[in-house]
Amino acid sequence: MKKNLEELITKHQKALPRYTSYPPAGKWNQKENRLLWFEEIKSVSSLTGVDLYIHIPYCESLCYYCGCNRTISKNKLLGDEYLSYLKKEFELYRQELNTSIKIHSIHLGGGTPNFLTPEQLEDLFSYFLKHRHGQSLDIAIEIDPRTLTKNQVQVFKKYRVKKVSFGIQDFDQSVQIAINRVQPYELVKEMVQNLRESIPEIEINFDLIYGLPKQNLESIMNTLELVMNLAPDTIAFYSYAHLPQRLKNQKLIKNEDLKSGMAKLELFKSGREFLLSHGYSALGLDHFAKIGTSLDIAKKEKKLTRNFMGHTVSKSQVILGLGSSSISSGKNFIYQNDSNIKVYKEMIDQGRLYFKNVHQNSDDDKKRKELINKIMCEQVISNTDLDEVSNSAYLDELFKDGVFDKNESGLEIHGHGIYFLRNIASCFDRYLGDNIGNKFSSSI
Repeated sequence: MKKNLEELITKHQKALPRYTSYPPAGKWNQKENRLLWFEEIKSVSSLTGVDLYIHIPYCESLCYYCGCNRTISKNKLLGDEYLSYLKKEFELYRQELNTSIKIHSIHLGGGTPNFLTPEQLEDLFSYFLKHRHGQSLDIAIEIDPRTLTKNQVQVFKKYRVKKVSFGIQDFDQSVQIAINRVQPYELVKEMVQNLRESIPEIEINFDLIYGLPKQNLESIMNTLELVMNLAPDTIAFYSYAHLPQRLKNQKLIKNEDLKSGMAKLELFKSGREFLLSHGYSALGLDHFAKIGTSLDIAKKEKKLTRNFMGHTVSKSQVILGLGSSSISSGKNFIYQNDSNIKVYKEMIDQGRLYFKNVHQNSDDDKKRKELINKIMCEQVISNTDLDEVSNSAYLDELFKDGVFDKNESGLEIHGHGIYFLRNIASCFDRYLGDNIGNKFSSSI
């Protein structure tokens, strides 16, 4: 019997992985085979080039909501030291492979990548540009608009940065005060205009979060109206994951200021409907692209894929992660660096590539990873894929509740079902089990 949305939320809200990767990090088997991993890097490097993820862990101030790996400091000299370790780490990889490493793209995440000064950014880009595969290098960088400078923008222009992602979260002042991230709309507007004037072809993404303290329906709709004035190419509209048991900084957020259940979902539901009626298409659960852009077209052509860096039109064969907490991944392996900067540096000084967490993908892992990606990007499950279900009882329950429909080719998710993509994906996660505890955020 089909249930209304409020009944569905009450029944199916549970702690689940976000499925930006598979298996979830807490389920990695710690099996490694460096010889095979290095051969995989070498092969992809020569054919297409690897996609480089560089983690810059430093932020000038603490955002109370943040779940990322970061260190708070205003000391810009830390950037020089950290850059030297990134280069040393890359050289260690080159030594292990006994050959050059060619780079297809670079993504700078954090932390706050524009913690780096213009001179430090120039140093980083010029160093890795020498190792590009082919004539060009796709560069993307995550930005804190509060600390972005015009001189940094000029460095972006010089090295033809293709995409910048602004950490907006919310434009309402009371919300910004509650999360300790005050950034007026006019400041963001000025930075966006400066970027577009300097680099007309730049792609701009806005990260927004719903479920933050002090948010209400009126404030979040006002934020979206302001976002429309700036017309970013893509928008990520994330659910706030409140995990104070794991993240001490989130204890600074008052529980009474947060919405949950249907009240929280109404923020997303209204926001999603607003974006879909203002020239954006949905890429999946919480990402949106302007109609007619490459991501929108890839979605329509069923060529869209995603990883922990976001949605892309082409699948990364190998992501090579540099820096503390960075994740590397390929067809057969996932490797994660130590998140402790001190340990990370000590290992590099010893001439060691040290990994805190490792996983070797089985054939079953590879199959389920592709299946879950299809659920999150295309909202379909073929009859063949249904053979891989690991929790058929829960999948049947979701069907009876009207979360998805069945047809001749399999299952199709639409309408209210879009809010339960993580629940549906969990039915194909053979690692999940019952003992989830507080490892994951709420699925709604």
